[in-house]
Amino acid sequence: MKLVLDWKEYAQIVRKAGAEGCVLLKNDNECLPLKENDRVALFGRTQFDYIKSGTGSGGLVNVPYVVNIYDGLKRASVNVYEKLADVYREWLKDHPFDKGVGWAGEPFSQVEMEVSDEVIKDCKENADVAIVVIGRLAGEDKDNKAEKGSYLLRDDEEALLKKVTSAFKRTVVLLNSGNIIDMKWVKEYNPAAVMYIWQGGVEGGNAAADVLTGKVNPSGHLTDTIAYDFKDYPSSDNFGDEYENIYTEDIFVGYRYFETFAKDKVLYPFGYGLSYTTFNHSSVVDLGENEVNVRVTVENTGKVAGKEAVMLFFKAPNGKLSKADRELVQFAKTNTIFAGAKEDVTLSFDLKAMACYDDGGYTGHANAWVLEPGVYELFEGNNVRDAKKIFEIAINSLVVIKETEDALSPIKPFKRMVNNNGTVSYEDVPTRKVDTKVRIEEERKKLIELPYLGEQKYKLKDVRDGKVSLDTFIQGLSDEEMIQMTRGEGMCSKRVCPGTAAAFAGSTDVLESYGIPACCCSDGPSGIRMDSGAMAMQGPNGVCLACTFDRDLLEEVYEYMGRELRFNKIDSLLGPGMNIHRNPLNGRNFEYFSEDPFLTGAMAVAELKGLHKNGVTGTIKHFSCNNEEVGRHTGDSVVSKRALREIYLKGFEMAVVEGGAYNIMTTYGILNGTHTASNYEQNILVVRNDWHYDGLLETDWWTLINEEGKESSRQYTSFMIRGGNDVYMVTGNAATNANEDDAMEGLKKGIFTRAELQRNVRHILIATMKTLSFERLCGLKDEWEEKNRPQIGNYEKVVKTDIEIYDGVVIDPSIIDTSKGTMNLINLSVREPGNYKLLMDVSAKGSELSQISMAISLAGTIKKVVNKNGADDTIDNIKLDLETAIALNKYMGIYFNQDGMKLSNISIIKE
Repeated sequence: MKLVLDWKEYAQIVRKAGAEGCVLLKNDNECLPLKENDRVALFGRTQFDYIKSGTGSGGLVNVPYVVNIYDGLKRASVNVYEKLADVYREWLKDHPFDKGVGWAGEPFSQVEMEVSDEVIKDCKENADVAIVVIGRLAGEDKDNKAEKGSYLLRDDEEALLKKVTSAFKRTVVLLNSGNIIDMKWVKEYNPAAVMYIWQGGVEGGNAAADVLTGKVNPSGHLTDTIAYDFKDYPSSDNFGDEYENIYTEDIFVGYRYFETFAKDKVLYPFGYGLSYTTFNHSSVVDLGENEVNVRVTVENTGKVAGKEAVMLFFKAPNGKLSKADRELVQFAKTNTIFAGAKEDVTLSFDLKAMACYDDGGYTGHANAWVLEPGVYELFEGNNVRDAKKIFEIAINSLVVIKETEDALSPIKPFKRMVNNNGTVSYEDVPTRKVDTKVRIEEERKKLIELPYLGEQKYKLKDVRDGKVSLDTFIQGLSDEEMIQMTRGEGMCSKRVCPGTAAAFAGSTDVLESYGIPACCCSDGPSGIRMDSGAMAMQGPNGVCLACTFDRDLLEEVYEYMGRELRFNKIDSLLGPGMNIHRNPLNGRNFEYFSEDPFLTGAMAVAELKGLHKNGVTGTIKHFSCNNEEVGRHTGDSVVSKRALREIYLKGFEMAVVEGGAYNIMTTYGILNGTHTASNYEQNILVVRNDWHYDGLLETDWWTLINEEGKESSRQYTSFMIRGGNDVYMVTGNAATNANEDDAMEGLKKGIFTRAELQRNVRHILIATMKTLSFERLCGLKDEWEEKNRPQIGNYEKVVKTDIEIYDGVVIDPSIIDTSKGTMNLINLSVREPGNYKLLMDVSAKGSELSQISMAISLAGTIKKVVNKNGADDTIDNIKLDLETAIALNKYMGIYFNQDGMKLSNISIIKE
């Protein structure tokens, strides 16, 4: 099959998405776009130190380049005041970007240059517009904090804003951040324009410049509510505890809370975003028997072309079940509408989309989605606050939409927030009535164990070709082989693309001999992480993408990423990230989409559709309630069934039912008493029984597992298997049980049954047969035409060294720079031709979840990737054949993705 991967086209679509995700919050007196002859003074170190992504696994993409704000404006032919830029360049020599030390070690923000009054005076005389760029960084294992330099501005940032806004009437503030921050300073310093440019990936500087210059009219809209103060968020008192967080706000997350109870606490409402033009909306509603169709005519009443977001909200009657005053039910994005022109947009939804979940039998129907009787009001607009009422729908009697399993009730009693005629009240939450063990025993009676028929006689291809059934194939797998299949191998398994997160399914030589491929997954979600040092594209973060409110655009971005995954023989990107922005301090909000579950689900569906066009997929994560990084292994999220169904599970359900997801990753954390990795009620009752999902469930990497109320361990995969999670990620060697899990012992003791193990293996094989790795085993061959690939690597540091090679030479480890992001290029000069072998001892030191990798390449080809967990203090003896090619005086590359790798006893011998 002939396929084309055009990196120039790829970069253009990434740039487009980055621009359309920018959210303009303020634009007094048409400060923006920049005028043709404007002279611009750029302030803030982040003009050069652009932050392309959040930190952690989602940010560890080796990119060929990053366009910063300064370069983006220069490429757009903006007249940037070079004298000020030179001052910053000189200052940055003595104040380089602080990378911190180790995993998630980067600070939230960087020290800012103090700008003297003389510099301000000079800039005022030589520039018409001041642009101040402020940067923020958070991510995996690194929640934001409600303190200066993180959620709040730094003192030096405030000093800079005070001076610049006092001197320039046209001051523009750009926020290069992965998530929202405190915005009270806007009123205090009153800049003319403020815009979130988020973290736009490699093309971020170009994308921002496109909007600043008016090449692209801003059309991004907030996916979160920006409140006046952090304490105004209803989750603020129950966020950040290492061991337990009680979701007392229940369904009242984000705008659901503020529009119902606290409108006066909002600075910028959900959906807010300005344009350089103006629009008028008019609508016509067509009510069918079960479907509502709203035709919205959007007219551009301004002077320039632009795009507009159209959002449809509803207000359900506050009956026996407490309701929020607004809920998003549908949205769309127009095409570019020229000044004076119109476009019709049709928003359609089923009446059942307005149903709520009865978790306590208040309506007489416990564990059911219902429409309560009363008047349902529809509102249309481009943000939640300004949406106008357009229609009413009368439901005359209670309608039961769907009955579900009784699953995931909290064990611990607590009180949750309810709507008492527009004021906050509280009620007791329904708690669990049936023990989970009873539910497990009920299912065991329904499962049929397949007898083992001895040595495998078939290949998995025979199942696809209809020669044998899947059950017959499974009957040829021994207990040991099936247990091996429940172990993902990684990180950086030699079975798959070098430097990627894991190999799964065919994780041993024996399993591969049965025609079960080693399938490959790689960290994402905004780019492909390959710890081999291989380069990849990185696009905008999840927040930025969601702010486009453009499903088609996201699908296009991920269609391109799907080609890149396929090019690298990677079956699944570990993403999209789909957790709800319950609180603005969550460090991983940058890779998640929104405080709204419907928008979250719709964005995930779009990304999956794009990936699926190229035969690859995304692993939707983190399932579920990964809403903070503090205590992510130990924290118990205590949540009502209703909040789970309506808020925290809804997006995942959309991804499965509408997006065709067939890989799901559970979380590190605990949900209502049990780790999600072994949570039977989540993984079987909800996912399998209610959603009819038949794909793969996998754990997060090196997760803890427990039985309810008991201690946790990484070895307790018996509870994982029993709990319906199919694959433990990861172990160093699936065949030898390098993780020393208890699965075989658990089978013998009856912790799980053979039928339960076969159930899980069936899911693994169903997902495997959807992969391109399987198709390649069956004969698929791709032919690639690669165009316009960037040639320059963007390593944080390149160290060049010359080494003369001869038999027995000892190499001083100190000449190899093991710091984060460093590529060591070692020119090898050989005394005499021959076959040589590199020997070294490797250890690592870091945090428990540090993923520290070293990649060794020869003449640009990856030869070996070594991955160490930061808590693993063992020494690995590394041996690598340098091949006869070394006689041609090739170079060797040694790349490190993180701090913490320790090298010793390095030598080269001749064989």
